[in-house]
Amino acid sequence: LYAFSTENWGRPIAEVEAIMQLFCKTVVGEGDELVRQGVRVKIMGERTHFSPSVIEMIERIEETTASGDKLTLVLAFNYSSRREIMLAAQAVAARVARGEIGVEDITEEYFSQHLMTSDMPDPDLIIRPSGEYRLSNYLIWQAAYSEYWFSNVLWPDFEPKHLEQAIDAYNGRDRRFGGLTK
Repeated sequence: LYAFSTENWGRPIAEVEAIMQLFCKTVVGEGDELVRQGVRVKIMGERTHFSPSVIEMIERIEETTASGDKLTLVLAFNYSSRREIMLAAQAVAARVARGEIGVEDITEEYFSQHLMTSDMPDPDLIIRPSGEYRLSNYLIWQAAYSEYWFSNVLWPDFEPKHLEQAIDAYNGRDRRFGGLTK
């Protein structure tokens, strides 16, 4: 879930504060239920700019749900795909500069290991609510072969029936990953 982008810091201060309060309230309110259902929460994004109380909530929900083994819920919080790619490129370039690897060693797989999603598969389906038809700086590298489903329903109004519609549409697609239909 794309919960908060780095660009969202440019929103009005009161709105940003309300989002942070909602996040903290949700972490406290949903933590026990997530544990009960076996959900592990992972926060993806830079932890800069957050207040100590928000950082505490991030650490709390990750620690509380660390043993979840049924589902991993990834929240992109203070996330920017362009920044993620830049940081990965810098990390790889630093290894080349130190002589640890050669330029010829840089493959898609190697580069992907330096992304925030290195321990996750690429998304098969990206659902975009709110009537927008853009990626909004979300998982640009990882979404290369993702399927998209767009909805005019705003996120707060998104219900299980909308998720079912997205999954039904996805199941009807022919995923070829650049190849031909068999």
